[in-house]
Amino acid sequence: MRKVKIARVNLQDERPLYMQAKESLQTYIARQRFQAHDRLPTELALAKALQLSVGTVQKALNLLRQERRIYRRRKLGTFLADRVQSSKSSMGKIAIFLRSRFSIASQFYHEIMEGIESAARERRCQVLFSTLTPDEDSVDDLVLGEKDLLGAILIGQVQAEVARKLKSRQIPFVVVHGYFPDPCDSVAVDNRRAARKATSYLIGLGHKKIGFLSWDFERMPAFQDRLAGFREAMRERRLKVNEAWIRAGGDQNYGNCGSLLDGLPSPRRDWPTAWFCTADLMATEAVRWFLKKGLRVPEDVSIIGFGDHFVARNSIPALSTVWFSRFDMGKKGIELLLSRVQSRSRRPKRVHLPTRLIIRDTCAKPPATS
Repeated sequence: MRKVKIARVNLQDERPLYMQAKESLQTYIARQRFQAHDRLPTELALAKALQLSVGTVQKALNLLRQERRIYRRRKLGTFLADRVQSSKSSMGKIAIFLRSRFSIASQFYHEIMEGIESAARERRCQVLFSTLTPDEDSVDDLVLGEKDLLGAILIGQVQAEVARKLKSRQIPFVVVHGYFPDPCDSVAVDNRRAARKATSYLIGLGHKKIGFLSWDFERMPAFQDRLAGFREAMRERRLKVNEAWIRAGGDQNYGNCGSLLDGLPSPRRDWPTAWFCTADLMATEAVRWFLKKGLRVPEDVSIIGFGDHFVARNSIPALSTVWFSRFDMGKKGIELLLSRVQSRSRRPKRVHLPTRLIIRDTCAKPPATS
């Protein structure tokens, strides 16, 4: 058999290997100009070419089968599907819009997209992906003009102009992991409750001096809800919130946490013994900042993040955080949109996803001298 030449995955990429393998297989199929019903190389041959396990390749092929790009015949192998025939079974199209300053390659939004694609496949819907224009206030008219368009999912904070355009065309839409000032269908985390739970955990360890670290509230209203939850937990335990320990500002770029913490008032002995951070990337930066200052985590200062990002599981020390399922967030978005399509007159619905604390290595009781 002819040697299979296929692009290998990038081990530095934080996305799951099977998702990268799927993309490599799609590129390979296109470049080799396979025709409908042509047989593909064996799973073992593909695994050797990709330098991945057979199990990982099988997982990638399963995704392609679910998308009806390929099919399998028992004891005969895997074959390229007839895309013309498979597209005829589609129930309709769903447009997915993501703000251009967010990257679909990031783990966070990639997992949301996985949930969207999984739910869409189950319901035989085609997904059309597009980014909002650079000014973030309009959507692609070509996508909105697609035949059999059922509706749209908007990922991230939504500008009023976007929703107005969708409403003017009577296109149903759902906001996923974002905010829109007018009532609309949406899927999000109960940020206030989750932040209250995380802060209460720190208080339960014995911390009374607790700080709050966040990016700019205006960029992500979810952070405002997390601050509200933080304040509620402190108030419930009759603990005073020191406004000097509410440190917020900057955008969601790695590396600006230090400037927020540099402004902490002296002396060091009066600093908080624990911090609630509104995002894992900020929390891991905070860990490094305190370590550089000669403080130990968690012996001298405890830190808890939000999101259970890739870095939370792989940082040293491993980050305690708030977990929620981004996959379910995308899946619920599809379910809510199709519910709206079937019943356009019902009241807007907001779905809150459950969260849970993941306790790892960055939280402990406060030092005895605090």
